[in-house]
Formats: sequence, structure tokens, C-alpha cells
Amino acid sequence: MTFEMQVVSNTPLIGDEDLDSAAKKFFEQIGYLSKGSDPTIPYKIFADFFLKHPTKAWIVDEIAAELKTSRPTVYRHLNKLKGF
Repeated sequence: MTFEMQVVSNTPLIGDEDLDSAAKKFFEQIGYLSKGSDPTIPYKIFADFFLKHPTKAWIVDEIAAELKTSRPTVYRHLNKLKGF
């Protein structure tokens, strides 16, 4: 199974050459990252795991170990993605 996300309508991110910066802006626009909270874990789950390795099947324990966080934290962010 591969990771896919279809964006129907979004304001284009023009003029930003930095992939990480553009991705963070996009994630804020779609509501995945909340302004004011630490975006490190949700950003890394989406960008480092799903965008950089779209064909790999990730196990929650793998993600949690790699990010040095708990399984419930990973599940919370994955469930937020599922809600999209």
C-alpha cells in the first residue's frame, strides 16, 4: 500500500525554494500542524516517513522508536491524518 493524498484546492506556495519551509506552510494550511504548538513530531511523521518513503509500510513502533516518542503520540498524529 502506498501513501497518497489528493489536494483538491489550496493556495499555491510560490517563491519558497526550501522544501521543509514549504511543507510546513502547507501542513499549517491544511490544519495538520497547529500554530503555536511544537510541530516536530507531526512534521517528521508526514515528511520524513510518508513523503520521503511513500512505498514503505511503517509500523507504529518503528516510527515511535525513530522519533523517541510514545505510541499514543504517534497514533494521535496518524489519526489526525486519517481524518483528512
